[in-house]
Amino acid sequence: MLRTEWKFGAAHRASFEHPDILHFKFSGPTSLEEAKRTVEICKEVGAVRPFFLVIDAADSTIEASSRSYIVQNLKPEWFRGIIYTGLGFVQRAMAKALAVALYFTKWNVGIDFVATEQDARAIIQRKRGGTDNGTKAA
Repeated sequence: MLRTEWKFGAAHRASFEHPDILHFKFSGPTSLEEAKRTVEICKEVGAVRPFFLVIDAADSTIEASSRSYIVQNLKPEWFRGIIYTGLGFVQRAMAKALAVALYFTKWNVGIDFVATEQDARAIIQRKRGGTDNGTKAA
């Protein structure tokens, strides 16, 4: 049976919402060990079904080694889409750098940036309905 909550690092957490949404809330710096745990959780959920990943990293930073690990180890077949919510300028720049690195690995999963979780849910609803299959990285 699929777990529904994970806590790792000093203050990071993840939760799975049936049927296909994995939420991550990152608080503080994300170390290499925490990046490895992030990938493990995505792999665990992705082994059951493809999912939408909703990430709140507004209060977080990520080390270069952590970004590199994530780029090398995430598998596009685990995802239906990735949506970042509420990022500030610095976090948005880091997330976009990560997105660009993923695309260089032939990543074909849409990555969106929105202000709120409600906006993320609207995107998920559209994608479930088949009306939005492009990437909006504005």
